[in-house]
Amino acid sequence: METEEDARLTEPVIETAGVEDRFSRVCRLMGLVVLVLVLACAFTPLPDLLAKRLETPRGLGRADAIVALGAGVQRDDTLNIASMRRAIHGIVLFRKERAPLLFFSGPDRGSQPA
Repeated sequence: METEEDARLTEPVIETAGVEDRFSRVCRLMGLVVLVLVLACAFTPLPDLLAKRLETPRGLGRADAIVALGAGVQRDDTLNIASMRRAIHGIVLFRKERAPLLFFSGPDRGSQPA
């Protein structure tokens, strides 16, 4: 018959020292990687180089038409701020001869703004 002491001796022993040590090293490594990335983004031109890949070209070429989308009107039937800005931008592009046609579009008078 087994005694309590024999049972304790035969139970599997779980060693946590190695796991904790490995976890500590992984956390330190991740902290070092994050620190290097923060310093690289803060003190190098790396963010600018990465952002250039996401930029759209600044120069607009010629188009077949310019469409200025309306954003609604006020109660007194004048354009609201967003519609006015879009219309003015369309007119500026038209005057720069970016397209031979200029279209204005928007919701019906009684409908909600687009």
